[in-house]
Amino acid sequence: MVHKELPGEMAKLATGDEAAVLKFARSYGPFGYYALYQLSPEEASNSPSGEPLEWIWAHARSIDLCLKLTQYLQNKDEAHPDAADSPYRNR
Repeated sequence: MVHKELPGEMAKLATGDEAAVLKFARSYGPFGYYALYQLSPEEASNSPSGEPLEWIWAHARSIDLCLKLTQYLQNKDEAHPDAADSPYRNR
């Protein structure tokens, strides 16, 4: 992957922040709505990136959830209640 930071940057897109979507699209390119649905540019919605904002924000929330779950799974031993340094450890 050329832009390893891309998932994390997309996960930061807050619902309602059109300026952030536009900045992201200028930095990384389109989100792929046209290709996915094989639409022409004339069929674009009125979003700053030319793609449906709700669709973009839904994907951003999904990516954020996936990254958080991945982090949890990678760190589950430290977060486990029985881990040696856990404040929840059974005593």
